Amino acid sequence: MPSSCERFDLVDLHDAPVVASGRTGREVWLELRYASLAKDHPSNDSGRPIRVGPCTLTFHAAVTAEARLFDDRTRTWVRHPAPDMPIDNAIIHAREEIVGEEQRYVLDGMHTAGWSEWHIRAEGFTLTWSEILGDAWYARLDE
Repeated sequence: MPSSCERFDLVDLHDAPVVASGRTGREVWLELRYASLAKDHPSNDSGRPIRVGPCTLTFHAAVTAEARLFDDRTRTWVRHPAPDMPIDNAIIHAREEIVGEEQRYVLDGMHTAGWSEWHIRAEGFTLTWSEILGDAWYARLDE
């Protein structure tokens, strides 16, 4: 199975459907139906943005994984009722933040309970996939 641990900024998780997620030891993992790789991603030699799947996104040596839910009624962030799977529908935004020597990954998306954020502090990530499924959703916009 192909995999990559490079350039989180060139991995597009917009609208990536979450099938399952959990924690095994110091790893936090998500099973996704698909993800996209930008045309400049080191694992993409097609010259076009591609969609790959099914995928497993693993965060290695996770120190913390904190989840919160936006409460529409009080308009505040509250503790998430499902901290091991705070996004059970689709990821909308994903980003990597480097603060000093810490790597943080922030995933925003939908849970049946509402809008959620998952903040994961880890030493790195690996995205593994089974096959290339075709062009990424934004391939025509990238021409």
